[in-house]
Amino acid sequence: MADKCSNSKCKCSACTCGSSCTCAVSKEVVCDPCKTATSTDEFTTPLEGSYCFSKKFPGATYEDICTRFKEAVLKCGFGFPPGAGDIHLHTVLKNKLDKNVRPYRMISFCNPKVGMTAIKIESGFGLLLPCQAVIMEDTDGVINVGIMDPRLHAHASATPEKHEEWATSAAQNVQKILEIL
Repeated sequence: MADKCSNSKCKCSACTCGSSCTCAVSKEVVCDPCKTATSTDEFTTPLEGSYCFSKKFPGATYEDICTRFKEAVLKCGFGFPPGAGDIHLHTVLKNKLDKNVRPYRMISFCNPKVGMTAIKIESGFGLLLPCQAVIMEDTDGVINVGIMDPRLHAHASATPEKHEEWATSAAQNVQKILEIL
């Protein structure tokens, strides 16, 4: 019979405290927010669809893809505006709803020149900005990245034809982010 762990946070393989803790008996990390979820509250739909560009990264780690994503965004002429969203949804769901889900991060980024172009055409367009991305681990443990297609924002406007040029260019730049990854 195995010894009981003395770490008060640790419940060994069933620990769900939401922070990193190491089992005092096995010495393994048993509760890491980025470890595979044990709950049935899973996001099972892949990041695929007409609303986004997506790519899967088998063998990559969640942390590595998050870092590489941010670097790729900057290389492609985008940035991260102060106050823009960078939400670790899996942590929010654990803290607010006591739900364990696989790593899921929503990141906002922008290109101010493109944003200004869109807002000059239609002042209310700011409601559709900035660009959005999701980095998530699927049920097979594969990291997925999805980025909203900027052309959808243009089609949602009152004058989509006026937004076509910048939206097409922005879509090409967003696709480059995935290529660099």
